[in-house]
Amino acid sequence: MIDTRLQIEIRSVRKEDFPYADQFIQLEKEGRLQSAEETARLLIDLLNSEEFGQPPLVENLVPIPG
Repeated sequence: MIDTRLQIEIRSVRKEDFPYADQFIQLEKEGRLQSAEETARLLIDLLNSEEFGQPPLVENLVPIPG
């Protein structure tokens, strides 16, 4: 998951308004959110790699709350 403005908004929502708010807060506390800059760097590296266009590649998969 990428730490964006939307993530910041989600973490400030009341649990009554968004039942998964606590899970998003916990992900941030645990350092499990990736910066937009890091995500962009990884995507550029992938696009420039010899593996691009080969079978799908997934790294550092984080389970979605729920």
